[in-house]
Amino acid sequence: MKTARPFTAGEASQLALSGDLTNFSTEARYTNSAHISAIVRLYDSSGAVLVEKPVSAQVRSGMGVGVATANDDLEYILNEALARFVMRVVTDGDIARKISAGPR
Repeated sequence: MKTARPFTAGEASQLALSGDLTNFSTEARYTNSAHISAIVRLYDSSGAVLVEKPVSAQVRSGMGVGVATANDDLEYILNEALARFVMRVVTDGDIARKISAGPR
């Protein structure tokens, strides 16, 4: 699936980060888990893709109790997975190199 072009005429931005979520979920079984994954893209101002790569983060908590799991635990681990996902995107070497190189 392709995303819409991230720029419109007259924008001052030189680079844009976009992507497609492929998984945003929690699961309560023997352990509780949360998983976020996406195809992340960095575009230049002409709309050309500079970087396209999968990024993923998963968190597991202690022993789960299946359907009796408290929503608070699932919310906590999903927030933790989101924080890890964002950190992976902003610290990714390929993305950082393209941003550091500046516009073409």
